[in-house]
This record gives sequence, structure tokens and C-alpha cells, in this order.
Amino acid sequence: MQVLESSVRALLAGRHTDLGPFDLVYSAGLYDYLEPVVAQKLTARLGALCGPDGRLLIANFVPDGYSRAYMELFMDWHLIVRDVAEMLELARHAGEGRVRVFHDPHDNVVYAHWRRG
Repeated sequence: MQVLESSVRALLAGRHTDLGPFDLVYSAGLYDYLEPVVAQKLTARLGALCGPDGRLLIANFVPDGYSRAYMELFMDWHLIVRDVAEMLELARHAGEGRVRVFHDPHDNVVYAHWRRG
């Protein structure tokens, strides 16, 4: 196994041409900070890194999550939140494939699971 320290900017700029293909690409805690255009481009890039039967799983906090008010008021933590429809649309930027969108058990996070093919 090899670890690569990099950035979203470097990945989108194509500086890492030797990555992949991967069976699974997973992102948690990142998309909450990405503006829509950047999130779309990153999703396309991550989808391209997936192998023939590869999967992409991305997570994002939801607009009506019960902890959101606390995070904003007491932690001054302002996230970019997405609903099911936005995550479904975002996952489609990964390319041709099947998409399933679902929530965590507490309905605070929405996941988009994309599978090539």
C-alpha cells in the first residue's frame, strides 16, 4: 500500500496520472466544503479512477440534519449541505453507471453510491 499526500486542486489539474484503477473510491468529510462546480469536477475525476466494476461512495451533510444548528451556532462550522436530489445529480457526474442515494441511520448525512456499468 502506498500513501499519497496531495490536494483536490492537484487531482483536478491532472498531476496524478498514475492513480487507479480502483475498486472503491470513498470520500467522507470533503464534499461539505466544495462548491457545486468543484464537486462536479471532482466526482467526474473520481469516477474516472474507478475500474471496470468500480464503485464511488461520497457523503455530505443534509440541509435539515438535527445537528446543523448546533454546528453553525456554537462551533461556527458552516458547511455546504446537499439533499438527496443534489447528491443524485452530483453522482451522475461520475459517468455511466448505477446510482443509489441513502441516509445514515440518524438522517444527518446523505450518501451517493455510484457503480460503473
